[in-house]
Amino acid sequence: MSESMAGGESSRMWASGVEPAVHSEGRREVTIGVVGTAAANRRIFRVAERMDGSVRLSGAVCEDAGGARQKALQLVADVDVILFSGPLSYDLALESGELPVPAVFVPPGGSAIPTMMLRASLHDRVDLKRVSFDTVSASEVHDTYAELGMPSDDVHVLEYRRDLEPGDYFEFHQACFAEGRTASAVTTHPAVEEKLREAGVPVLMLRPDVRVLRAALGTALLVGGGASLSNERTVFLIVRVPDALAPRRKAYTNSSFTQLRLDLMQELLREGRRMDALVLPLDDTGVLVCASMGSLRAATDDLSTMPMVRRLREALGFDPEIGIGAGRTAAEAIGNAERAAGMTAESEGRAAVMVGPEGMVVRIPSDGAGERTVTFGESEPREAEILRQLLDAMAEAGVDSGTVQAEQVAELLGVTLRTARRYLRGLVDANLAWRLPPTQTSKVGRPPIPYRLLDHRLRD
Repeated sequence: MSESMAGGESSRMWASGVEPAVHSEGRREVTIGVVGTAAANRRIFRVAERMDGSVRLSGAVCEDAGGARQKALQLVADVDVILFSGPLSYDLALESGELPVPAVFVPPGGSAIPTMMLRASLHDRVDLKRVSFDTVSASEVHDTYAELGMPSDDVHVLEYRRDLEPGDYFEFHQACFAEGRTASAVTTHPAVEEKLREAGVPVLMLRPDVRVLRAALGTALLVGGGASLSNERTVFLIVRVPDALAPRRKAYTNSSFTQLRLDLMQELLREGRRMDALVLPLDDTGVLVCASMGSLRAATDDLSTMPMVRRLREALGFDPEIGIGAGRTAAEAIGNAERAAGMTAESEGRAAVMVGPEGMVVRIPSDGAGERTVTFGESEPREAEILRQLLDAMAEAGVDSGTVQAEQVAELLGVTLRTARRYLRGLVDANLAWRLPPTQTSKVGRPPIPYRLLDHRLRD
């Protein structure tokens, strides 16, 4: 976007809720619909202009996240993918169902956290040892402080949850400041920033930096390209550090587990270059790899062998859990990748699992010595088997409630809390459970989330 556009006609178009298109010449264009605040959209447009490749943007201003779905629907006829400026607008937009085109969002945190801390240390008089953060992951914040050699004992974080509104983040920051626990607040919400300033609370804005925005645009390009080109379907790989190496085990400290995650990310970046894929951090234990089906087939000899598993094992000293997902939409493909990663974790042998539409499951050996197996909708999904096991365990324990929480599932099935949460997410995705609103308790930390089991949907 040229300077004249930024200050002239485009400013008037942004103010009215419609933004000009930005594109670069070259390959077939993928059109990304951008939905966010005027300030957020301007930053995305500027980053897109400096990117190589073929990208066209068409945006709609949405200052209130509650109107994100309506704004997205205004764009879907002319775009291949929607990019929301944050997770709140994304979740609210998809509450009423999937959009006609795939959708992704700009993730909070990441490299934006150290960037903000550096900016604050250079230009603002802020005691970064006594602050409160909202929306971002607590582990991400504390890991960043640890890597910078700074204590985080007085750093407080309220992570993003779908049931929280900007007013909840404001009350969190205000309470921390009023009680003397913090000297300032860090927020990702412009409305929260404004209210905190009015309340006299020193506040800093945590905005996605150029690297985060570039990665989000790259994801949108890949997802949009896969959605619009039938011969270039997008697939997602979820690669996780095994649950056995989680830091709660005595063999590994938090710092060594963090190093395992960093090593995994570094190795996957190398693998990503081989496959011309995009590699992004996913959560505390996983990495998301976005690739085309064509590049995956080339890297796996048409899905017959998975040499990446062997290379990662040799470089890292452990077998990562690899799940591959394909689907008609990005949401379906990512859900299938999660399911595949769970199947990999539970199966024996060194292989990767791919889950596709209509119940297709492909088990790909790591070295070509084993045999690839393919099943296609022959039996009930794995989630149905898990639900049956859970119901049997509940009956044996005398639990007659149809509602469970992750802690109960972990105890009943003898699995880790992380595995129990993965099971419950899988049941929800398979329409065998409903996720209910979190239970309010007086305890500090994340409130437990109850799930209603839908056992009547099991086959007889």
